[in-house]
Amino acid sequence: MSLVPTAHPSTDTPRYVAVWSANPGAWHSSIGMTAAGYQSRFDDLKAKGFHPIHINAERGRYAAIWTK
Repeated sequence: MSLVPTAHPSTDTPRYVAVWSANPGAWHSSIGMTAAGYQSRFDDLKAKGFHPIHINAERGRYAAIWTK
C-alpha cells in the first residue's frame, strides 16, 4: 500500500490528507521537506533504485512517494 500525500494550506501549519492505494513492492514516503531536503532524499532513493510516483509542493514544503 502507498499513500498519496496532498498538502492543504492553512493559516498556521500545513495539513495533509492521504489516500491509500494498492501498490505492491517497496516504497518510501516523506512529508514536510524543503527543496534541499527533497533533492537530498531524491538522490538517496534514486541511488537505491527508487523513483518518485507522486510529488506535492505547497508553501515551500514538499511531500513525495517513491517506489521501485
